[in-house]
Parts: sequence; structure tokens; C-alpha cells
Amino acid sequence: RVREVYIAKPGCKLVYFDLSQAELRFAAYLSGDKAFIAACESGDVHTATAMRLFPAHAQIIGADPKGAGKPFRDVEKNSIFGFIYYADPSTIFGFVRSKGLPVEMRDVVTMHDAVRGEFAHYFRYVEYNKRFVDKNGYMRDALSGRISWLGWHAGYPDVAKRPIQGGIASLMNVRLPRIRHALPP
Repeated sequence: RVREVYIAKPGCKLVYFDLSQAELRFAAYLSGDKAFIAACESGDVHTATAMRLFPAHAQIIGADPKGAGKPFRDVEKNSIFGFIYYADPSTIFGFVRSKGLPVEMRDVVTMHDAVRGEFAHYFRYVEYNKRFVDKNGYMRDALSGRISWLGWHAGYPDVAKRPIQGGIASLMNVRLPRIRHALPP
């Protein structure tokens, strides 16, 4: 709805584009997690991850991800960011339930454990970053080299989010000027 507050000046257009599952893709490639990368390379990381989280329903999810598999994909899509950004399972449970999705706390804990098992290399990457931040107080952006001060006692969510969101911002700062000439006024 935030787009509704902007109005293009006469003769100009507002352009919107989506970075197709950018945060998950960036997390996978930045960490070098082969299983996570494979999920991203499948075309739709949310469908691929939902199939891993709900193996008993993988055939339905894979065959019709936005139809019969949609409930499973929706639960995954509303949970995965919490998992990779170290949200507590009870927080994820509350969020998913607030979306009207029929999950139980035990389901969220099972998904949490499955994600940590499936993408173990990603979580080791975050653990490494956490130890570095605890020792040095900062992180460097993987693309720009920019230093982000987090302090010596930063929480896991901040340490997990910073390289992903900062990296995407750096990527956009490089890419947007390159595509500007292709955009309408």
C-alpha cells in the first residue's frame, strides 16, 4: 500500500520491480550452503523449501504449488525468513497464526529444526559471523566492504540480517544506475 502515496509527475511513470526471492537467494549464495543454493536454483525457493519441510506432501506441493500445495507453501513462505533471521519459534508461530494459517507450535518447532538441519552450512556461516562480531564489534559488507558497527553484544537476528539486507542494498546501488537508461521517464 505504500506505493499508493506516490504519484508520478506528468509525463513520467512509476516503475516497480521485484528481486524474486532475493533475500533467500542472497543468504544461500553468500553462505555457500549447497542445499540452500539447490533450493534456490530449482526456480521457486519457497516451493522447493516447502517440499523439504513437508516431505509427506512434496508431490502435491511440487505438482501444484499455488493450488493444492498452496497451504504448505504459504506456511513455508511466512516462516522461512524468521528461521534464517533467528527468530524464536514462538515468534514465528504467532506470526504464522496471525496470517490465519492452521499450524500448531509443534509444527513450527519441527519446521525450525528441519530448516536448521537442511541448511546447516548457512547456520554455521551465521555462527562464524556472530563470533567475529562478538570479538570485533563490526561486520563488513560482502560487496561494498562497508563496515557496519553492531557492537560486541549484537544479537543473532542482527548478525544474520546485516550481510543479507546490506548485500542486497549494495547490489541495488550497483545495478540501478546500470539499468536506468532502460527505464521510462
